[in-house]
Amino acid sequence: MNDIEYVKNIISNFLIEITDLENITKWFKVNENTKNELKNKIYVEKIKNLYNNYEQISKNNGIYFVIASKSITKSDILDIVKLNNEKKYKGNLYKLPKLIEKYESIISYKYNNILYIGKAEGSNGLKERIKKYIQFGYGECKNHSGGRAIWQLKNNKDFYIAWIECNNDTMDKKLSNKVESYLIKKYKINNFNNTQCTLNYPFANWRS
Repeated sequence: MNDIEYVKNIISNFLIEITDLENITKWFKVNENTKNELKNKIYVEKIKNLYNNYEQISKNNGIYFVIASKSITKSDILDIVKLNNEKKYKGNLYKLPKLIEKYESIISYKYNNILYIGKAEGSNGLKERIKKYIQFGYGECKNHSGGRAIWQLKNNKDFYIAWIECNNDTMDKKLSNKVESYLIKKYKINNFNNTQCTLNYPFANWRS
């Protein structure tokens, strides 16, 4: 199995485990009992391959994930002073002890390589949101600080972004916002090995 298929499996398994088929059908417009159909709606690409190459990303609203192809280690976490020069917005980043604590709260959870869950709404949807997120990571913009802990990990440009469109036939314009909140809360609930606090969210999420 290549990394793209691995990431699709991780996302589809996560979604199926934390919710029911009724929600998956409603949120992502898939038929019941069709894991393969869900996987086919998930798009995956490395961050470094998406940089300045955003045409493949939908303009519809949806959910996106940042995923590592394997579990991160404590030594992958970088202190602010060790970041390279492309990090122009160091004032927005985290001190090392905070990230170590966050790492220790998630590492025993089987989906610990799902590092960030985000949403995309608005006229250009996923395309614009993912673009801004990546540009922040390359130090080219400062208006997507959410999920910024990713940029304090080694080899972050080799991480994958996976995205899936929400059901745009629904009249609920806040669907992606509701789905994102639900997924982050469920990640926290299922990461039951630790005390219930914001540290139990995905590595780069701090609230639902």
